[in-house]
Amino acid sequence: MTIVHMVFFRFRPEVTQEHKDTFVRELKKLKNLPCVKDNRLIVGGPSITDPIERSKGFEFALVSYHHDRAALDAYQASKEHTWVTQTYLFPFKEDLCRFDFEVDPEDEYMDSHIHIIDPDRFPLDPDRDYTPKPATVDNCTEFQESRGIKHAVVVLPSVYGTNNSVLLDALRHFQGQYRGVAVVDTENITTAELDELHEAGVRGLRVNLGSSNDTDKIIREVESNIAIARTRNWAVQLWVPLSSMVSLHPVILNNSDITFVADHFAHTETSSKTNVSSSTYDPYRSTGFHEVIDLVQRKLLFIKISAPYQNSKQDPLYEDMRIIAQTLIAAGPEMVVYGSDWPHTASKEGNGPGGPLVPSDYRVVNDAALVEIAKDWAGGEAQVQRLFVDNPRRLWQWYSED
Repeated sequence: MTIVHMVFFRFRPEVTQEHKDTFVRELKKLKNLPCVKDNRLIVGGPSITDPIERSKGFEFALVSYHHDRAALDAYQASKEHTWVTQTYLFPFKEDLCRFDFEVDPEDEYMDSHIHIIDPDRFPLDPDRDYTPKPATVDNCTEFQESRGIKHAVVVLPSVYGTNNSVLLDALRHFQGQYRGVAVVDTENITTAELDELHEAGVRGLRVNLGSSNDTDKIIREVESNIAIARTRNWAVQLWVPLSSMVSLHPVILNNSDITFVADHFAHTETSSKTNVSSSTYDPYRSTGFHEVIDLVQRKLLFIKISAPYQNSKQDPLYEDMRIIAQTLIAAGPEMVVYGSDWPHTASKEGNGPGGPLVPSDYRVVNDAALVEIAKDWAGGEAQVQRLFVDNPRRLWQWYSED
């Protein structure tokens, strides 16, 4: 549940601008109260409504978010709120208007993993190992609107190498409503290019070595991305084999100031994918899973509950992924986020006899069913809220609607 609290303020004519500025400055400090959800408190003004008469004389507005009614009550009863309003508002106000409402949880859902592929406008990497068909921003809009999703994270797919042009275009198209995860050449990326990515909405770097068995290479790539991510307070997103987490465990521990997130259940595969029966009934027998759980429990590693077809062949319900999903969620209820993986590329597994440069079809996936499966694995409304809303907003630094 989320409660939105809105207040409009109008001061008496004799109140000075200096007083109003002080009131706004002190009011903004209330976002640090624990009863304000994810520090989501915004104060704005003066009104820029055109025509101005529609503002009814109100000069400033506050919008704050709270987990529930009890949290809103705690906010208003706090000594900080009381001090600000008693000192700077009530003795000087001419009028105020308050409106509170409960947000439909699904209106806040965030999809933490999608791709945009537009080869007509942004050519693919000539060295790619598969060729997906187009999945443009218009296609994405249609898909997300059909599911009621307003916010998503665009991840640069491997078929673009380190060319982030399609990512920048998509983020600008969605006008601040989406976040991005880039893939960069760590040796040659410039400060200006990083600034451009950040301004567009990038909040993470992806290490895309999911099929590599070269642990030394993986560690080098992760460490070089850590150095860049640290300069922008970005996350480092890992698409690496589960077994490599044994070697990455100390790297992540030694860089605890960095946020890490692992794609697609941290690449934990089931027996339907590996033909090793023990990996289904006991994921701890998969090399690297113990290290993943330890990092999740330490709150150093987020996990994407996404793309079960990457790790299982038991479509459409992927029941053999349940034990993995529920183990990850239980280890870190505040460290899991949902991702659709739209448009569901088949990767190089989908290559036909024509080879990797021939366009391949996308997987046939029931997206609505996958959402319901993830909700079922979550086990209750509170965890669904964390999985789809609270955790991704914290991970991707997306706190407000402006």
